[in-house]
Amino acid sequence: MKVIAYFLFGDDRLYEVELAFSVLSALRFLKDQPEEIKFCIVSDSAESLLQHGDIGIDLPIERLTFSSQELAAWTNNGMYLYRAKPFALKKVLEHYQAPAALIDTDTYFIDHPRKLFERIAPGCSVMHVREAAIGESELWQPIVNQIGSGINIGGIQISARSSMINSGVIGIDPADQLLIESAVKVLDHLYRFAPLTTVEQFSIGAVLEQTTQLSFSDDLIEHYWGTQKDFIRVQLLKALKENTIANVNRILERRPVFPSIYPRIRFRDRIVTTWGFLQHRNHHYRRAQLAYRTALFYADRDSDYANAWAYTALQSLRYSQQRDRQKNARAFRFLNKDEIEQVSWIEPSTRRGWMRFWQQSG
Repeated sequence: MKVIAYFLFGDDRLYEVELAFSVLSALRFLKDQPEEIKFCIVSDSAESLLQHGDIGIDLPIERLTFSSQELAAWTNNGMYLYRAKPFALKKVLEHYQAPAALIDTDTYFIDHPRKLFERIAPGCSVMHVREAAIGESELWQPIVNQIGSGINIGGIQISARSSMINSGVIGIDPADQLLIESAVKVLDHLYRFAPLTTVEQFSIGAVLEQTTQLSFSDDLIEHYWGTQKDFIRVQLLKALKENTIANVNRILERRPVFPSIYPRIRFRDRIVTTWGFLQHRNHHYRRAQLAYRTALFYADRDSDYANAWAYTALQSLRYSQQRDRQKNARAFRFLNKDEIEQVSWIEPSTRRGWMRFWQQSG
């Protein structure tokens, strides 16, 4: 037996949409041998997936639930949510006592899952893909400065030349599950230097690379993230709303799978925001304004795309480092703290994100 596992908690249904697409992408290859690989979700809820609203799809997926007390221990009482990920994998390994791959929901298989498990054995592990050295990342400079010429944490050597390895896939054999504790030890040590979200994946990658024969899986699994993720989610949601696997399979059979990610942007909005850029010279702020104007355009046409653009506007505004609160309130008038509660098309999660932004900006 082999296990493909996912980790999911909270009430954002779009993560469930991603998960359904990921599972269905794997099942395409398992039609003749469905018993070869089990699917499991590590979740804080015992409710069936995708059985609410206008979506109802049954997935052959088992469930391991965890308590609020477990989640608190995994995340240091909510201080670092990504710290929970290695513990979720540990729970899967302890339960099934079989080779397991913990996979992010924002993934889909482009080749047979069997090939993934051919790379997992005692002393052999797999992750998604090697990225750049941490010394090349501006975000990681606080930690790079702290470790200087290098540091040894529980036998794991860390330096500016150490690679970031993407943890969209983490596959290990139960014989190696003690390595998870080593990864958590490295994680906790580095997180004290700087609270970066990617400390989790770096620590797991560092431990597996130095203690096992580590392989990669980007030839088997696509992992989408960043701005495109919200728009891919919309396409998946539209396919799943019709409750037919045939729609999903049609998407998976395309090459590329997502040939067109972003919907149309009005030419006039490009012109207006480009003129604004000539005054403020801030690319992120221009993108935030363009996404905001596009969100308003789609508000009465397609609320799913409107929300994707509204979230993109929020992320770009954060990256812009624009601290003038009054200027921001004017530029994003319908999403400012005084107006957003009256906006009927905005999803609760998007609204919460904008409200946090206004609260944090003073």
